[in-house]
Amino acid sequence: SEGMKMDALNKLYIEITNRCNLSCQMCVQRAWDESLGDMSLETFSDLMTQVADFTEPPIIHLGGFGEPMTHPDFLEIVRRAKATGAKVEITTNGTLLTKDLAVALLALGLDRLVVSMDGVTPASYGDIRVNGNFNQVVENLRHLFRLKLRKATRHADPQVAIAFVAMKSNIADLPELPSLATHIGATSIQVSNVI
Repeated sequence: SEGMKMDALNKLYIEITNRCNLSCQMCVQRAWDESLGDMSLETFSDLMTQVADFTEPPIIHLGGFGEPMTHPDFLEIVRRAKATGAKVEITTNGTLLTKDLAVALLALGLDRLVVSMDGVTPASYGDIRVNGNFNQVVENLRHLFRLKLRKATRHADPQVAIAFVAMKSNIADLPELPSLATHIGATSIQVSNVI
């Protein structure tokens, strides 16, 4: 109503797909029978038109139960999100971050990449990230790091963060996370519990 002050919208989480190329041990998708699909580019564009109307657009975070990079229009979605003037973040499992995709995301000005990694060795990672390949994800992120270094600074965007879901099976890996972060060029680590 008139005179009522609305809180600012700081971050907008958008799940552009609920499809994923992995079958992680703790994922809710193992217990649901929802149909899988992608948000249409038209729906996303309509949403971005509304975001662009904000005086200060919220951070747009692409993520959820699905892997954003499986969306057939993934790069166009990032481009349209950046076109609003908003900062854009992605949560990913990192398995689909090819060299070409890394170059494209740098060119688009992606602000932040949060990579879900719940183990620091191929064995501990593979126990949780079923169908994932730890060494491939590390190499994908190392390549992105090298591209950033060519821009003359390790702090060039996108900023990379590790998201680690702590469980009994991987708790021993926690002390090694800073070393992994340094190796892949991550500047922060987020640790959460299984919900």
